[in-house]
Amino acid sequence: MIRAGIIGASGYTGGELLRLLSTHPQVELKAATSRQFNSRPVSSVHPNLKGFCSLNFSSADEALNQELDLLFLCLPHSLSMKLAGKIPESTRIIDLGADFRLKNVQDFERHYGRHECPELLEKAVYGLPELHREEIRDAWLVANPGCIATSMILAINPVAETIRDSKTAIDVKIGSTAAGRAVSADGMHAERTGVVRPYFLGEHRHLAELKQETGVENAMFAAHAVDMSRGILSTIHSFPKELPSFIEVFNAFRKSYSSEPFVRIVARKSPPYNLPDAKTTRYSNFCEIGFSVDERSGSLTLFSAIDNMLKGSAGQAVQNMNIMFGLDEREGINFPGFMT
Repeated sequence: MIRAGIIGASGYTGGELLRLLSTHPQVELKAATSRQFNSRPVSSVHPNLKGFCSLNFSSADEALNQELDLLFLCLPHSLSMKLAGKIPESTRIIDLGADFRLKNVQDFERHYGRHECPELLEKAVYGLPELHREEIRDAWLVANPGCIATSMILAINPVAETIRDSKTAIDVKIGSTAAGRAVSADGMHAERTGVVRPYFLGEHRHLAELKQETGVENAMFAAHAVDMSRGILSTIHSFPKELPSFIEVFNAFRKSYSSEPFVRIVARKSPPYNLPDAKTTRYSNFCEIGFSVDERSGSLTLFSAIDNMLKGSAGQAVQNMNIMFGLDEREGINFPGFMT
């Protein structure tokens, strides 16, 4: 059994991890920490876990004093780097924050501020299994990708060389859980319901992950808050100098993902399910990708849909854990999404 703990378990991501790990047949949950809710039952904050998780929240120090095989860090950006150096190498780490995703310290500091332990950046493995499965197996520290980055990279990776020198525009629609559990005025129901609201334009920090993993640099980005609690749909428009054919793109996707357990290529001929849809991946660890080739405009449009809480965070973290400990990577996360 994998003796696991979660540092920062009271938020949305921590709650999803608790939900997945509490029924995982190869995991023994030993610790779940929260400063705000220390000593309270986990089920008092995550009532869906009543009868599944009997832990009380503890402090981070209490968790670090236990003998654990794995720690998940579900902390705000800049806090994992303060903690990682205190964790013994006998305890492996999956960090769900941004602190170890970027290999280049200048790139990190441009987007997030000063890095306090840059020496660990070289040890960290970028935790996207479809690209780095073999490195993940032996890693001590895995940096779970950002949810938007996961969506963009999986769509672009098969055709990265085709669009690397092209102008690319990325449009992301994203649900409210991506903003976390902290209360904010624009996250209130009255402000969020019925919304399709642009809220970020330009160089989003997840573009640094896209550049690192695919080499695509000439991309602009626009994010939209939409009226759903979870999910991401990325639409990526590119204008390559040499437009590939439909079959060339399909073959590139199939070559990259035909053996991937959590990537589905969606290329049906007729609506309504002919392209990826955030609804069909909700509550699942699947990523759906699809594309359109338009000879009239010379454009290649890529689509990617994920659940930001699962393939975008907690589900992908469990997938990485399974790989790190030699399990079937589908263990505990191989279920379909909800359509209604």
